[in-house]
Amino acid sequence: MASWLRQRLRKHQLIGLPEQPASRTPESVETGSIDSLYFAVAMNMLDAQFHDIEVIDARSSTLFTIGSTILPVTAGLLTRSNGGQGVSTLATIALFLGFILYLLLAMFFVWSYRISKWDSRPDLTQWREVTVNRTTDELHRWLGDAYAEAYSNNEPILERKAGKVGAAVWCLAGEAACLTVAVIAPFWPT
Repeated sequence: MASWLRQRLRKHQLIGLPEQPASRTPESVETGSIDSLYFAVAMNMLDAQFHDIEVIDARSSTLFTIGSTILPVTAGLLTRSNGGQGVSTLATIALFLGFILYLLLAMFFVWSYRISKWDSRPDLTQWREVTVNRTTDELHRWLGDAYAEAYSNNEPILERKAGKVGAAVWCLAGEAACLTVAVIAPFWPT
C-alpha cells in the first residue's frame, strides 16, 4: 500500500511542496571510489525517504482539511435548503454516516501524525568518535552503512504511516459519498 501511495504522490505532487532533494554526491565519487558511491546512493535514498514522509504528511493534512470542510458545508446546505421542513430520513442517515466517516478520517489523521520518530543517522557524538584516524573512504563506508540502516529502520514505520493515510483516503471518499446522498435525498421522489 505504501509503495503504491508513494508512487502516486511522486506523480501528482502538491503545489507548494518542496521538490525532491537534489542528488548530493561527494567529489570523490568522480574518482571512482566504491565507498564514496555507496555513501552517495545511501544518502540519496534516505533523502528521498524523508521527502516521501513530507509528501505523505502534506497529503494527510489536505485530506483532513477537505473532510473537515465538506461536513459543515453539507449540514448548512441541508438546513438552508429545507427552510424549516424536517430533513428526510435518508438524508439524516446519510449525514450521520458521513459524520461517522469523518470521525474515522480524523482518527486516522491523528494516528498518521503520531508516527513521527524517524531514524536520521548519524548520531553526532558517535560521528565525532568515528572520524578520528580514518580515511575518507572508510568514513564514506561508515556513513553509507549508517544511512542504509536508518533507511531500513524507517521503511516499516513509513509503511504504517502510508497505511493510515490510505485508510483516511477511503474514509474521505465514503464521507463525500454519504454527504452527497444527504444533499440529493430531499430531491428524490417519495
